[in-house]
Amino acid sequence: MIDVPASVAATPLLARQNVNTRTSPKFIARPASVHDAKALAALKTALSVETEHMVFDVADPHALLKRCNSELQASKLGEQGIFVVETRKHIVGYIDVRRVTVEGAYEFASFNLAIRPQYWGNGLGAQLVSLAEKWAKGRQLRFLMFLVAIRNHRARALYDRLGYSICDIVRVDDNNAIAADEAYIMGRMILEADCSAPPESGADHDVGSGLC
Repeated sequence: MIDVPASVAATPLLARQNVNTRTSPKFIARPASVHDAKALAALKTALSVETEHMVFDVADPHALLKRCNSELQASKLGEQGIFVVETRKHIVGYIDVRRVTVEGAYEFASFNLAIRPQYWGNGLGAQLVSLAEKWAKGRQLRFLMFLVAIRNHRARALYDRLGYSICDIVRVDDNNAIAADEAYIMGRMILEADCSAPPESGADHDVGSGLC
């Protein structure tokens, strides 16, 4: 077992659909835009109180908003992918997917996923993971790997259903005793080696080695 640091993630509902948008009668999942910074910061602030396994630094609202702006600018440039799910009034969940930057893991991507608890059970996590997978495939990233707290049984069940498996167990510690926890590294291959789909423009390589 190894120690690793923890990494710490509105348009109208009737907007025209595209390949990066998924809709349901109550929700729409779509790529985030730079105009979503305040809503994304508000979501992370709410999640910091409502969820046990997600840790966000929300002590300084101005710094949080600045980070959200920076992440959304990076998403606009294709350096990472940020997708949100929203109701008619609010963004209620998001996923942040990016390349793994560890040497030797150039075909890997990793993500953070969080949804407000009152919206669990609507299939929103699966929708967001699907969008993250599409983003990674468009950049010829063959593997997706991420951390899941061992005590987060609900998330583990979701990823099991989506075909992800446990590859290792790690110690997550962000210098906060409350946040320190053991986590699974979960992952799976999402793109076969011989796939010849061209990478998307603006693509740029975050945990990994050979998949289990």
